[in-house]
Amino acid sequence: MASKEHKLQVGSFIFSKGETLDVGGGNYFRTHHYNAIHRVIRIDGDLVKVVPLVLWSFEDKPIATEDDFETYTKAYELLKKNITTMTITAVDADDLYREEGTDSASHTQGLLKKYPQLRKSYYWYAALSPSKANIPVPRDRENLQLYLMGVYSAKGIIKNRKLARYNDILPDDNIPEYFENSGDDIDLIINGK
Repeated sequence: MASKEHKLQVGSFIFSKGETLDVGGGNYFRTHHYNAIHRVIRIDGDLVKVVPLVLWSFEDKPIATEDDFETYTKAYELLKKNITTMTITAVDADDLYREEGTDSASHTQGLLKKYPQLRKSYYWYAALSPSKANIPVPRDRENLQLYLMGVYSAKGIIKNRKLARYNDILPDDNIPEYFENSGDDIDLIINGK
């Protein structure tokens, strides 16, 4: 899709579908199908940093897990139709980590106080903190390898309609490579609010 609302940009939601194969003892094989939703949080040339959209309530148990495929699929389809009108909370990634000595319940209450919209919606994602949003892509090997976790190729997304992940293990020349012909199939790209 090439229309404005489906063009890849920061803030886009990428809906994808994939499968994994479980191999057990003997002749046991089982294919697991899954759906995933990612939010684009940064684009640097061909490097597209995404984070998963989480379907979770901070107050209750999760509403859907990958093991609960039917419920998760219903939520996935609902989001495809309504994502631009739903409340989806950007939670600063730094806020997700508890301070040492803080119990889980206190931490959750702190998040609900800082992000009251979490009480209204089950959907959130870990956003880059403002201090990290505009730092340049690292050039040194160690920090570049860390940066490449959760980074996909814009070319793979746009041209091949695949979430083609960059390899976070760099070759000797330190030039990142991506897995061109592998990755989840992209179902839809929608630009959110």
